[in-house]
Formats: sequence, C-alpha cells, structure tokens
Amino acid sequence: MLKNIFKLAAIMLLITLLPAPAWAEQYVTFSEQCNAGNHEAQNMFRQAQNHRFGRGVSLNIDFAVSRYTEAIIYGSSRSLYDLGTLSEERIRWNPNDPTYKEKALNYFQQAADEGCPEGLYKLYLWNEFDNENLSHEFPHPMLLKAAEDGAMIAMYDLGNQYLRHNQPEQGEH
Repeated sequence: MLKNIFKLAAIMLLITLLPAPAWAEQYVTFSEQCNAGNHEAQNMFRQAQNHRFGRGVSLNIDFAVSRYTEAIIYGSSRSLYDLGTLSEERIRWNPNDPTYKEKALNYFQQAADEGCPEGLYKLYLWNEFDNENLSHEFPHPMLLKAAEDGAMIAMYDLGNQYLRHNQPEQGEH
C-alpha cells in the first residue's frame, strides 16, 4: 500500500511540473463563485466566446465585446473576466496604448469584486509581475485567496510555487 502511495505522489509531482498549455487561457474553467448570470447572460457569453475565437462563426472581436457587455448587465462576472483578458490581448496588439492596461485591471477588479476568484488571480499576476509592485511574500495573499475560492489556475500556480519553494537549493542534499 505504501508503494502505491509513493507512485501516486510521484505521478502528482510530475503533473505539477508540466507547463500549462498555450491554449489553456482560452478555456478557463470557471469556479462556481464566478457568476455565469441568468440564461440570457449565458447565451450572450457563449455568443461572445464563439465570435471572439471564431468557433462556428466568423471572428468578430467587436461583436464579442458587445455581447460580453450585454452579458454583464444580466449578471455575468465571467464576461468581466473575459473582457479583461481581451484587453490584455489588445495590449500586445497596441503596446504603446496605456488605456488597455487600465481597462484590463478595471475588468479584473470588477470580476473580483463580484466574487470571481479568476479575476483576483489575474490581479495577482498583474501585481506580481508589474515591476513597480513586486512582492516577495510567500504565498502571496491574493494568490492564496484566489486558490482557496476555487480558481483552478490559481490552485495550479500555488502548487507550483509550493513545489519550487520547498525544493532544496543547488548543492544541498
């Protein structure tokens, strides 16, 4: 039995060492706390996703933004999160336009304020990787809260950080 526990622990360790795939951001698994909104909001969110990624329809970012915005009216904090990630993408398209960073942070803050831990996780990333706000606190309170509240990506990140934090330094045995 002890041998099986070690095998399971080894498999779990290997899984945590794997990098997240590049397409993972497109398919966020939202926690229950990240409100999908009512039936109308869910339909609008799906339409926005389809047009944003060109799934079964032509790629149309402007239409996606309008659908996300309408879904927010019907209670979709997931749409706030996705508008934030869309603003992040636009930063890459227009690196000299500072308004997209402000928009992304605003959308993620609104999503977090509505109880969406995925929005809190994105705020953690911006806070942690923005050179002005670098924190060496371990584990970072925002990351810990996002993971405790059910954000799968935050749980994954937190697990990796614990793994790296507890590894011996080079040369130690």
